Amino acid sequence: MSRHQGLLAVVVAAVLVVAVGFASAEPPSTAPGSPLTADGAVRGIDGHTIRVALYQPPEDDPVSRIVADFVAPDDDNAEVLATVQGFVDMFEAQGTTGDWHVELVPFTGSGNLLDTVAARADAVTIAEEVQPFMVWGGPLLGTAFAEELAARGVMCLMCVVSGTNAFYEANAPYVWSLQTSPEQVGAHTAEYVAKRLAGRPAAFAGDPAIQASERRFGVLYMDGPFGGAGLGAALTDQLRAVGVEPAATVAYTEPFAIKQIQTTLIAKLRHEGVTTIVYGGEPLSLRSLMAEASAQGWYPEWLMTGAFSSERNSWGRNYDPDQMAHAFGITPLPLPSAPEDSFVHQLYRSRHGIDPPAQGSTLQHFAAPALFYAALRIVGDDLTPQRMEQALFEAPPIGGSGESNPLVPTISFGERGLWPTPDYAGIDDFAEIWWDADAVGPDETGAVGTGMWSFTDGAARYLPGAWPTGPPHAFDRDDSWTTFHAP
Repeated sequence: MSRHQGLLAVVVAAVLVVAVGFASAEPPSTAPGSPLTADGAVRGIDGHTIRVALYQPPEDDPVSRIVADFVAPDDDNAEVLATVQGFVDMFEAQGTTGDWHVELVPFTGSGNLLDTVAARADAVTIAEEVQPFMVWGGPLLGTAFAEELAARGVMCLMCVVSGTNAFYEANAPYVWSLQTSPEQVGAHTAEYVAKRLAGRPAAFAGDPAIQASERRFGVLYMDGPFGGAGLGAALTDQLRAVGVEPAATVAYTEPFAIKQIQTTLIAKLRHEGVTTIVYGGEPLSLRSLMAEASAQGWYPEWLMTGAFSSERNSWGRNYDPDQMAHAFGITPLPLPSAPEDSFVHQLYRSRHGIDPPAQGSTLQHFAAPALFYAALRIVGDDLTPQRMEQALFEAPPIGGSGESNPLVPTISFGERGLWPTPDYAGIDDFAEIWWDADAVGPDETGAVGTGMWSFTDGAARYLPGAWPTGPPHAFDRDDSWTTFHAP
C-alpha cells in the first residue's frame, strides 16, 4: 500500500535527491507479459505523457487502519495524493527529465493488505482499465499484485516486500523495490551472528541464567503468501553456512492469526533452550509475540534482522517494554532525522510554500517518484521497461557505507559484485542497532515519545562481507545515535 511502503522506503529521502540532480482474480501468469499495446505503442505513454497509477488502500478497511495507526495515523488518501502530486510537480520543475510529464491516476484498492484475491483483481483492473505505464505502491504483504502487473507488462515500484531473488528475476524488468530480499537479509544476519555473537554469552538477555549461557539461536519467521516466502530458508541456510546451527526454527503464516499460535511458538523456543530469538517476522506480530514471552516469564535476547523493516520507533514504542529492553540487531533503515532537519520537507516547502499535506508519511511517499525520476533522467526519450532496467543497472551506486554518511544507505541495482544474482531490491548495507528505552525524541512521523532505536558507532553502515568482528556495541551509549541533527 502506498501509505505503508514506509516500512523501508524512507531511506531514499536522503539519497535520491542527489541522484536526480537537485544539487545542480486470475491465476498468476508464469512469465512477464508485453508492455506494448495492440498497435505496438508502449502502454501508458502518450507522446511525452506517462500515465502512473498511485495505489491507495481502502480507508474503511480495519486491517489497513491498524497499520496506519502505527505508521501515519493522521494521513488520509486525499492528503497522500496531494503530497505525491506535489513531489511530481517538484521533480518536473527541475527541468532535468526533458519534456516528460507524469499523469498521476489514483486507484483505491478493493481489499486489505492480506487479501491476495483482491490484490490480483485490482492488478488486473489497473492493467486493463487504467492502462498505466507504471504503478506506485500496492498491498505490500504478498507478491500477487506485482505478479499480475508483471504478467501484463506493467511496471511497479514499491509494491512488494520480501520478494525473493527468484521472484524478481522471474518478473524482470517490471518489479522494483528498496526492500531487501530474504537472501540479502539472511546474508547480513549470518555474517553478523558469526562475527559478533556466536560462541559468546547471551549478555543482553533479561535472565541471569540466560546471560551466563553461550548463545543458542532460534529462528522465528513468517512463512506464507504474505511476503515471507523464502525468508526462513534464507536465515537458517545461511546461518548453517557460517557454522551456526539453529537450536529451533518456528514459523507462522500471517499476522492476524498470530494469537492462535503464539503460546506454542514461544514455548517451543523456550523448551529448546534458545537464548537469542532471530526475528524474521513482520512488525505487527512482534507485539503479540513479545507479550507472550513476558506472560511465560521468559526474557531472551531479541535479534532484529531487518526483515520487513520492523525496526521503527513508531513500532517499538508499542511493544512490551520488558522484552524491548533486550532487543538489538541490524537494520537496513537509516538514522532518522529530526523533523526540522528533514530536507525532503524543506524541498517541498521551497517549491510549494507549504508543508506536505501528508505530514506523517512525507518521506515514505517521496520514495517512488524519487526513484522513478532518477531513472527517467538517465533513460532519455526512449522509455520502455527494458530501458528503465538498463538505466538502473548502469547507474553508479547511490550513497555510501561508513561512518561518514549515516543518512545515506548504499543503493544499487544490477550486478555489482555484492550479491550472487542481479539486484532489484536496492539497499545493500545495514547498521547495528539497539533499543534505548530511556531515549526521548521523535519517531518517523515526528511524534515525540520515549524509547528509540539507537545506532551504534556513529550510525556506521556495513556492506556484505564488511561487518567487524568482536562483541557487538549494542547497549553502549558511547557514540550511539538515535536522531540525526544537522550541524
